[in-house]
Amino acid sequence: MKGDLFLLDRELQRENRRAREFGDSLKHLANAVIKARETRLADGGLDNVPPDLHDLFLQAQTELAILDESRNQDRMTELYRKMHPRTDGGGRG
Repeated sequence: MKGDLFLLDRELQRENRRAREFGDSLKHLANAVIKARETRLADGGLDNVPPDLHDLFLQAQTELAILDESRNQDRMTELYRKMHPRTDGGGRG
């Protein structure tokens, strides 16, 4: 039983890390889309922003808002630190 809990704990840490990395990657992608639109807008106004880039911009804004919602914040790391105060909470695995 203790071994199963250990394995479950490790898997939970890995999934939390993957989710955090995915969220960070999505945030970087959204910011890149926003920057590309802003650059094109600054260089030539609205005529220089293709409709598909504008649509991506709107979607990127939506994704960033979703990532910033409190329900999508990392609560696992803080909980893990409380449960295992001598570790860094991030785990390796």
